[in-house]
Amino acid sequence: MEDRIIITRNTRIKKENAKYLILIEQNPYMQFKRLYKELKLDVNNFSFFTRCSICNLDLEKTDKNLISNKIPQLTYLNTNDFFICPNCKKIYWKQSHYDFFINKIIKLIYDKDNF
Repeated sequence: MEDRIIITRNTRIKKENAKYLILIEQNPYMQFKRLYKELKLDVNNFSFFTRCSICNLDLEKTDKNLISNKIPQLTYLNTNDFFICPNCKKIYWKQSHYDFFINKIIKLIYDKDNF
């Protein structure tokens, strides 16, 4: 049996023999902060943004020349690392939005006043 935890906002959940965490927070950042605290996540050994936001599958690195017609030209010129979902074929890359979210996560984790 897999050791899984159900993460839900459903306050009516009553599953016997199941681990679950009910998120009462509305804000996604506060939800992440709660998960970090309650599940004692080790973010030092954590890979952020490695799964497809649609399919939840692991992303695969891809050559930018293979997807050049599917991404904006400036992105193609200024970015080297691209990732693709093997299922839905959604394409991902790291630019300013990636840095923004990593910095936001770091701030949430180390801002002890809000715990």
